[in-house]
Amino acid sequence: MDLKPFHIKGHLWVFVNCLVENPTFDSQTKETMTLKVKSFGSTCPLSEKFIKQALSCGVVERVLSWARVKSQDKLAQKQKGSKQNKLRGIPKLDDANDAGGRNSHECTLILTEGDSAKTLAVSGLGVVGRDHYGVFPLRGKLLNVREASHNQLMNNEEITNIVKILGLHYTKKYTDGPELRSLRYGKLLIMTDQDQDGSHIKGLIINFLHHNWPGLLRQSFIQQFITPIVKVSKGSRAISFFSLPEFEQWKCSTEGAHTWKVKYYKGLGTSTGKEAKEYFSDMERHRIPFKYSGANDDDAILLAFSKKCVERRKEWLTQWLEHRREQRDQGLDESLLYAEQMDHISYSDFVNKELILFSNMDNERSIPSSVDGLKPGQRKVLFTCFKRNDKREIKVAQLAGSVAEHSAYHHGEVCRVIYMYLY
Repeated sequence: MDLKPFHIKGHLWVFVNCLVENPTFDSQTKETMTLKVKSFGSTCPLSEKFIKQALSCGVVERVLSWARVKSQDKLAQKQKGSKQNKLRGIPKLDDANDAGGRNSHECTLILTEGDSAKTLAVSGLGVVGRDHYGVFPLRGKLLNVREASHNQLMNNEEITNIVKILGLHYTKKYTDGPELRSLRYGKLLIMTDQDQDGSHIKGLIINFLHHNWPGLLRQSFIQQFITPIVKVSKGSRAISFFSLPEFEQWKCSTEGAHTWKVKYYKGLGTSTGKEAKEYFSDMERHRIPFKYSGANDDDAILLAFSKKCVERRKEWLTQWLEHRREQRDQGLDESLLYAEQMDHISYSDFVNKELILFSNMDNERSIPSSVDGLKPGQRKVLFTCFKRNDKREIKVAQLAGSVAEHSAYHHGEVCRVIYMYLY
């Protein structure tokens, strides 16, 4: 909130012992002096030492604490959920039939990355039913609430909708059964693309809940739905891979890997309705719960999203890069986060093994190389232009398709229709 002088004055008592020439008052009781400052006959310059002493008396902390509480109250009034059966006014929400009812604790809200992912989830509901599953699509990446201003939170429609759909209250902690049963949904299932940007969206949702309701993380409230990022097939045989390192290991260890047909999934929208039903028919493999493992989890989330941890993040990334280089030099495989036997994941493992891939990739695609001054995307465009050897102008849409075809770019729109073979 915007702090005004009268906000601060409300927290101060100032006692002044001084001599004023010919003072005038507003009444016989002499409670309020009306004499103008220029007629006091003297001035009172405040020394730097006095100002430092005044600031150290605790009044600043008291005012800031009051402002935080006031902002939280306003936010709670505007973004307030309630346990009601039917919600109106939230576009694109497919509510579970039992959400907000007596069986709401058995319901799961599926948050998807965009409308195409919602289509996949809705196809899967044909397998698990709509009584206990609701779907809501996110529009891009969620706000990092840890560093957001009060006005940003108040005006963020996405966050307001999530709070209402789940039935959350900012004044509750959700550390016990009765408070958890007051929610419209008992679980939150995050369904994003299996790429690094999808990992970032998962992290932002976790950060949002951890910042406002850390108790929900301790109650195993959050789950994730994983889908293949690469699928290989040969005849009637098919193998799915949930991370690129896993696929690379298979490729190196499998004789005749080049004879397999490979499909790269740009995102959830690339999967077919048939594949959606396959995923939801095997929920044990595709649904991975997050389990709270202690203070390390809290520290990992803060490390990833707090402005105060900038220097720690630099060190974190540097150490990870050095460790990866050592592993490659020694010919060791990268550790796989989503092995077939995995039945849960800790928040610290998610941050240190998955989210860090986004942080590294974000640097790689945002910071030009010191060798040629180019980013990977720019380098691929130049490579394609040299290869095409065009003498005339070309439309951007035409060039984009050509770049995807010639530069092993697997994460564009063309992924929906292009199959390729390994060489």
